[in-house]
Amino acid sequence: MEIETKQQIFERRKEIEKGLLEMLKETKSDFGLDDIKEIIVLELVNDAWNYFLHKVIGGLSPAEKLLEHHQAHQ
Repeated sequence: MEIETKQQIFERRKEIEKGLLEMLKETKSDFGLDDIKEIIVLELVNDAWNYFLHKVIGGLSPAEKLLEHHQAHQ
């Protein structure tokens, strides 16, 4: 990712939004741009949950705990 000016960032954001809106229109989706933004947030939160450490599972992340379980049962 290259360093951009605020104006370049704004313009790129608008290009991406336009592309997403066109895709939603072409696919006749019931979803809107805000739905896509919400999905992005939810994916980020889900990744944080799965890869950050949890005291309740011994200071491991769920991903590490799953790997540990998988390795123990091979």
